[in-house]
Amino acid sequence: MTTLIIFLFRIGALAVLTFGFVVLYEHGPSGFVSGASTEWHHLTKFVEEARSSPQQPPTESNLIVEPPLPES
Repeated sequence: MTTLIIFLFRIGALAVLTFGFVVLYEHGPSGFVSGASTEWHHLTKFVEEARSSPQQPPTESNLIVEPPLPES
C-alpha cells in the first residue's frame, strides 16, 4: 500500500514539474503566472475536447499514405 502511495506521488510530481517546465519554456520566468494560467486553460480545453469527441476508427480515407519512392 505504501508503494502505491509513493508511486502515485511520483506520478503527480512528474506531472506538476513537467507542466512547470512547459510554462517556463513557452513563457519565460517573467511571465510565469500569466503563462501558467494560459497553459492551464489550453490543457483543460484539450482534455474537454478529447473527452467530448469520440475517436473515429481508421479507414482507408483518413489514413496518411506516403507516395512510393521513385526507382533510380
